[in-house]
Formats: sequence, C-alpha cells, structure tokens
Amino acid sequence: MVPLQIGDARIDIPVTGPSHMIGAAREAAAAGPVRSETEADYVERTARARAIDLERISTRCRLKAVSCRHQAIRQGQERDTPEELESRQVMNDLISQAKAIPDCFLWMFFRKGPPTSEEQLELIARCYEAMATAADVCHAIEPIDFWPDEEGVREALQLLSTTSSALRVSLAETWLTQPDIDQNEVHQWLKLVTAEHRYHVRHHMQLSDPADPHTDAPAAQQRASEVLSRLNEQKSNREQAERLLKKGLYHAHKVRDAADSPYDEDSLEHDCATVNEAVKALVALNPQGLDGMLRELAVVANPDAFPEDVQPHDRLVAAAAQIAANSKPRLKPDDENSSPGKTWSNDVNRVRSMFDGGQIVVIGGEPRRDAIDRMIDAFGLDGVEWPELTEHGSAEPMRAPIANPNTRLVVVLIKLTGHEHADRARDFARQASVPIVHMRAGYNPEQIAAEVLNQASTQLQSN
Repeated sequence: MVPLQIGDARIDIPVTGPSHMIGAAREAAAAGPVRSETEADYVERTARARAIDLERISTRCRLKAVSCRHQAIRQGQERDTPEELESRQVMNDLISQAKAIPDCFLWMFFRKGPPTSEEQLELIARCYEAMATAADVCHAIEPIDFWPDEEGVREALQLLSTTSSALRVSLAETWLTQPDIDQNEVHQWLKLVTAEHRYHVRHHMQLSDPADPHTDAPAAQQRASEVLSRLNEQKSNREQAERLLKKGLYHAHKVRDAADSPYDEDSLEHDCATVNEAVKALVALNPQGLDGMLRELAVVANPDAFPEDVQPHDRLVAAAAQIAANSKPRLKPDDENSSPGKTWSNDVNRVRSMFDGGQIVVIGGEPRRDAIDRMIDAFGLDGVEWPELTEHGSAEPMRAPIANPNTRLVVVLIKLTGHEHADRARDFARQASVPIVHMRAGYNPEQIAAEVLNQASTQLQSN
C-alpha cells in the first residue's frame, strides 16, 4: 500500500509489480511537492520588484542627466589642458557622488566603444530627467492601493511607462550592451504594480510599442511636472491642515474636560475661542477631508459645552448635528435611504449599520488623512484612531485606543506592521472584547467591509 496525496486529501492505494517499482512509488509518495523553476523565477522576480525604490531611481537618473551633459562638454576638450583638468575634477566629483548611491554607475564616463554624440547625450539626459520626474509622481502616490483618484493613478503609471520606454530607445545608440538599471527597474516595478492592482497601461509597455524620445518624453515630463506640483501643493495643504487640527483637538480636549469638572471660566473661553480659530482656518484652507476633520473636533468639543458668550463656529455646529444624525437608528441596508451617500456598496452599508457610529483603530503604516476621511465617510464614524508605531518600538500607543469604549473595530494592516505589533493588537482587542480584522491587501472602505463581513460580522452583531 502506497499513500497518495492530492491537496489535503490522502488515501492508500495498492501497488503491484517488482519490488524496485514499489520502492520507487513509495519514494515518490514520500517526496514533497517540487516547485517548478518557472515559479521560483517568478517569486524571485516579484521579491526584487517589491524592493525597488522609486525615490532612489529618481536620484540616480538626475545624477546621470547631469553627467551626460558634462560628458558632452568633456568630449570637445583637449586632454590635459586647464579646461580639461577642471572638468576632470567635476567628473571625479560626480563619480564620488555615484559611489555613495547603491547601484549607481555613470556609464557615460567610461568609453567601451565609439563615443556618443553630444546631441545623443543631450537627448539621453532629457529622457533621464523625464523618467525621474515621472518616478517622483508615482512615489508621491504610494501606496497606490488606497489612492482615491484612480484616474490619477492610471495617468501616473502611463507617464512612467512613456518616459521609461523613451529612455530605452535613446540608450540604443550607446555602447551599453545591457539594460540601464534604472530603466529596467522602472519597467519591473510597473509590471508588478499593474498586475497586482489591475491597472491597464495602454502604451509603451512592450518592445513593439516604443515611445519617441524626441517628442513623447518632453511631453510626458511637462505633464509629470504639472502633476507633481499639484501633489506637492496638496501635501503642503494637508500638512498645514493636520497642524491646525492637532491644535484644535488639543484645546477641544480641554473644553471637554472643563465641561465635566470645575474650571476657570476665562480659560474655557480661551480654549473655545482657539477651537473656533482652528475651525475658521481649516474652512479657509479647505483641505481634502475637511468634513471629517470638523467631525473629529465636534466629537471632542461639543458646541453645547461652549459658554454663552462664545458662539461656536457654524461649521462646528453643523458637524455636531451630522454626528447626532448618524447616531440615530439606521434603516436596513437594503433600504434605498440607508446611507447618506450613493457611492458605497451594500457591504459598506451593512457594516456601517453594525458600527453605529463609534470609532475604529488602524494598526500599521503611517496615518493617512485621505484614508481616515474615507473611512469616516463610508462607515459614519465619529473618528479613526491610527497610532504611530515604530518598527521595534513599544506597542503601548495602541492599548488605550483599542480599550476605548467607543472603539467598534481594530484593523490590522498585515503588510505594514510587524508580527509583534500584530500579536499585541490581537491581545489588546481580545482583552477589550473588540472585533479585529486583518487586511492582507489594501485598506479602502470596500476592502475593509468585505473583511469585516468575512472575519468579524458575528462578533459585531452580537455586540
């Protein structure tokens, strides 16, 4: 009898024949599954692609662009002249910079064939700069699995594909016999991202569809520069809004604490006035997710706690009214009016009714305002706690938010947190009797809702 195993099923089957054949059958049955070479290659390529750093690629490309233009100058100089000696020192400085950057090889300074013309070096330099700018755009929107603007993601990926292809074409006239590492890594990164996140890049991903370095690269760089400028402006706007929100929340907590205990009237008036100033500044700034920020302030500093001589800001009052409306019993998920928004799926609406307001705690990665705002909007939450954790630091920052009686759910981002923090989150959630879900891919509201229904719906409904 020889065991036969298919998947998780195992049966014993009779085998007849010479002893050496029976021995071979038993040896084969005892052997573990053999991974094909193709699969092993795929796993290795995927691991390398995940480690690709777009920011480093951008840095290397910009240094190569400068080096191409400097080499174009050096090619016209007579050796050992004062001008050539001065430019040689500049070249050595550039090479020293390259040595400080991993995998940065300034090939243009090493002649292994006919020299590249000045016109071609200038073209290559422009292509390097174009790909660097496009890489900056894609780096700015990482992680893309939660970037709210899908069309923006598609455009960024297309810009990177166009500039990568243009660089490949421009390098074809040089002595290089292997792909440039930056162009090659960009292509590998694009293949991984488009496959994992199901984005289709229409042009220049294949050898049969090359980009024109003379026309496509400059146009792509100009567009990438415009997009990057807008993203940087949004980032600055978001950072300023975060500072205003933190200041407002600090004084909002003082207002809340004072409302439940004896307090100095003058101090309360000052804190309420500061909260109003923060709200006024946020409204003037009008950042993405403004409504979510105002709800966070209104949850802590209820306008009813303001003294009579300090009128709460109108937007703070409106946010408090919205929170009160969300706290009312919700209709069934299949009712057409069960959710104030018409963009969320039935799964999100079902989970929204389970939460009934409250807050969720997110463990892993860095807090993202756009992600917080979408969670608040989708699930009708009073807020989202996203404690900042360091890789080998203490897990204590997550204890209090998870233990908060207002916490409805703990969300652990598997790819963005360490095993120890994930284990501690489970311990804290178990102690607080709070459901916990583990997100293995993205963490947008639709994905969270799907995992909640799959992992924690029973516990939420029983609560």
